[in-house]
Amino acid sequence: MKKKLLAILTTILLVCSACTLLFGCGDNSAGDTTNGGGGTSQTPPPAQAELKEITGISFSSKEYVFDANEKVLLVEGSIPTGVSVSYKDNKGTNAGTYNATATLSGEGYKTLTLSATLIINKADITNLSVEETQTVIEDGKTHLPKIVGNLPNGVTVKYYVGENESTGVSSVGTHVFRIVISGQNYNTLTFDCSLKIKLDLSNLASNVFAAFGKTPDPWSFLPECFSPENKSLNQTPDYTNFYSVSNIPKNGIGKQLNVAYGLLNKTSTALSFVRPIYTAFNAMQAVYTTFLSSSPDDYTYYENEVAGINFKIYITDTQYVLSASVKSVQVVIFSDLATKTYGAKIQLTETSILKYTVSENSLLVAMDILDHSATQLEFVRNNKEVLGYMYEFICANDKTLVSTSTLIDINEDYTTLIGTKGDFIPTAVSRNCEVYSSKTGNLVGTEVREELTIGGQTATYNTLWYTLDDVLGIDSIKKVDEQNFSNPDTIYINNANDSIHSKNVGGFPSKNNPKALSRRFDIEFKTMYFYTYNQEKQEYETTSCEIPMLFVQEEYVDSFAVDFVAENSDYLNSSVTILTSSQDKTAVNYGYYTLLTAYDLIKELVTFDKIVAYCKA
Repeated sequence: MKKKLLAILTTILLVCSACTLLFGCGDNSAGDTTNGGGGTSQTPPPAQAELKEITGISFSSKEYVFDANEKVLLVEGSIPTGVSVSYKDNKGTNAGTYNATATLSGEGYKTLTLSATLIINKADITNLSVEETQTVIEDGKTHLPKIVGNLPNGVTVKYYVGENESTGVSSVGTHVFRIVISGQNYNTLTFDCSLKIKLDLSNLASNVFAAFGKTPDPWSFLPECFSPENKSLNQTPDYTNFYSVSNIPKNGIGKQLNVAYGLLNKTSTALSFVRPIYTAFNAMQAVYTTFLSSSPDDYTYYENEVAGINFKIYITDTQYVLSASVKSVQVVIFSDLATKTYGAKIQLTETSILKYTVSENSLLVAMDILDHSATQLEFVRNNKEVLGYMYEFICANDKTLVSTSTLIDINEDYTTLIGTKGDFIPTAVSRNCEVYSSKTGNLVGTEVREELTIGGQTATYNTLWYTLDDVLGIDSIKKVDEQNFSNPDTIYINNANDSIHSKNVGGFPSKNNPKALSRRFDIEFKTMYFYTYNQEKQEYETTSCEIPMLFVQEEYVDSFAVDFVAENSDYLNSSVTILTSSQDKTAVNYGYYTLLTAYDLIKELVTFDKIVAYCKA
């Protein structure tokens, strides 16, 4: 029993010892030796050391002005031994705001983080200037105002004319600029100034007079054989007795071409007042050059007298103008630099003005008389071909009495005019096609279109006209002033006692056949125009002459010879046929049908008011 109890106690003691070792059980588990307990005595561990504060250090914000040097923020104060500093965003060169930090740390010290702001302001741009008014000489190149001084690195310069950025100007005149200089590190600087581009005065005189060109030849766009001296009338035919067809003048011109001749003739007369001015150009240029050599402040106006001609020169950005008076006639010669044209306005009388404009390949001439009569003719050359556009107006009491227009087509073989000038049936809508040989100047043929509304139906007459030298079988002709059917005259040919007889189209006149009583053919007299030079007036004068012509309605050309014989065989032994060549027939057909379409496009492009405005400008 005692052995068993001893074993139990021994076991309890061992367990208690293990608990003491594992869990520190007992009355004095901290090993406190201050009380008198019977526990085991132990030494306590040392306490953790206290961290020090870093003091006496500052990190201040600073502000600079950009000077291209780097700016740095650093802490200030005595940094303890063993403490280091690390920075972030504490330095910069370009203008801006930098939010910097400085971190101080070391063993035994609490970490300290400080913040500061580095500000680098934009610098003012100095030592630059711009003259408010600058002048350069025109040289065909682009120019910009000059800036005096050295531009800082990193800036850009922009030039503005108005609201638009400009890379330079080249035209003569004054140009207002705003100059804007800016950059990342600089305050924007602006200058306002003007740049005047002046003509090169050393060459100005020669340039001005060269720009005025030379006196034009208004007839040069027509073939040489059309010159007015080739259109003289040597003998006026007398048709009261039989007159030989071979003696009938062949060099006359029709009504449409006569309008052009009339204006060209007036132009030639007007040029007699212009030529003396051109003759004096060398002397005028010499005195103007002397004036310019003095470097005048105002070279845009000059007045002097040379060879008895008082002249004035006006210079603008786009025009040179020379004004002079010759025999009391005021002449203004002008040159347009933009369009590269020149011309003159001649005040022939107080109420009549003639003006022309010349370019390398064109001539435009117009005349206004009393603001009631206005005529304009324009020629445009394209290689060997010339196109012409002619307009004529006569007005009275605000009403247009005459309004015609003509398209002129000139090539090496033919000169064709198609328009609304001619002898037509009253109230008819009409077109007239005149075709001339460009080699002889003589009339080749004419075709007239007349559209006449009768009883609500429109009858169209396409009438071909031939000169009698193109008709075989007619040797002589006589005219009696006596109505013959619808012919205003009675016509006799080949010494016959009976007049020629025509043939009607046929059928009975009706709403559907309004042309029934019209003639298939007949001979009528047309007024043709000729020119004779008047030495006293020093200009050509117009004369007119009646020329007999055969007309045939186009749809009866092929049957003409048969129709003529059928109506006139009782008193004529010979036949009458048309000799016109196929080439001439083709030319008339081309003008009548092809050019008519082109004419319709230009017939109303020019008005009376436009011509008057051009002459007065």
